[in-house]
Amino acid sequence: MTTLFKPHLLAANSADGNAVWLTEDDRWSDDPLEAEVLEDEAHATIRLIDGRVLSRQGQSVRLVELEASARFA
Repeated sequence: MTTLFKPHLLAANSADGNAVWLTEDDRWSDDPLEAEVLEDEAHATIRLIDGRVLSRQGQSVRLVELEASARFA
């Protein structure tokens, strides 16, 4: 049985330890509302690679499942 891919955001930690989010224009923002919403698994995988390339000083880059109620409330 195939699992439906749920929307995700790409996150990393800033130098001071706060979460930052990858935007569509390849910036890291501290505002999750600016983050690119990844709705396709293949695209999310590509953006994860992009995020690792764009990360500074070996930041830990990860996909975070988007909870619609938290983002759009």
